[in-house]
Amino acid sequence: MFSIEATNWISGVAYCMGNTAAVNRMVYGWYPRGDVLNSKCIALFGHDPRRHSWTMEYKSIRMAQANGAKLIVLDPRRSRNAEVADAYLPLRASTDAAMTMGWLNVIIEEELYDKDFVRDWCVGFDDFAARVCEYPVKRVAEITGCDPEQIRAAARMYAMAEPACIPWSPITDQQVSSNSAIRLQCALRALCGNVDEKGGEMFLGFNPNMLSDAEVELAPEQNGHALLHAERIGAGAARLVEAGVEQGPEEHVRHVALLRRATDAGQRPGSNRCRARHPAHQGPELLYRTALGR
Repeated sequence: MFSIEATNWISGVAYCMGNTAAVNRMVYGWYPRGDVLNSKCIALFGHDPRRHSWTMEYKSIRMAQANGAKLIVLDPRRSRNAEVADAYLPLRASTDAAMTMGWLNVIIEEELYDKDFVRDWCVGFDDFAARVCEYPVKRVAEITGCDPEQIRAAARMYAMAEPACIPWSPITDQQVSSNSAIRLQCALRALCGNVDEKGGEMFLGFNPNMLSDAEVELAPEQNGHALLHAERIGAGAARLVEAGVEQGPEEHVRHVALLRRATDAGQRPGSNRCRARHPAHQGPELLYRTALGR
């Protein structure tokens, strides 16, 4: 939307997973997800999965711990996860990038990284190592407010776990230095051999019911102009016609999203303006399509 100068616009992607997905694809070419259940070490950067919030991840972490996995929590708050962590670093808010630099400094200095991976798959490692040297543990401790020995111990715990993972959360996405912090986490995973490894961060393929960017951006004459493969996304597509969404051959599809309408019971008093105004919008699912001219 910004590309067409629509600046008064925002979506969840702007502050939740958008940076993580974009930066990971820039670094790796794809977006990996943490294999928590099979991990030997889990590092939570500001993330606090709880029994009734992020429930599946909470259960996965507890199960991994029961199987001997270590837990590192980096959070200004002493959360419930911090209470049961093997290492707790109460870093200052928005200092994830500096902390990751400190870990990398320890890992490179003590040669705890995966040398075979660096030799075969990394470009510019020497320049990267020189940049990391600008953030010795003492400097990182001053920035983050954490004890230098705790920083070293946590870095060693992560690097020596084989494998370890850093589950995604929106916390790092929302920081001023978000892009740098996420790129450094990408480098941290790679240097420790945790990319596309069981118990590390796995590269997963598309859900068979999802449309890829390439499919979505096909011109109508290329995708058959068949309501974007309506048979794959269900009856929601049929509601486009009910909603009065015209599909002219001149339109070029740019974005597709599946929206779920909030039920009246889940709405706060006074939120009538958020309710659907057209009968077609009142079903449980609605395929919403934004079409831009060529």
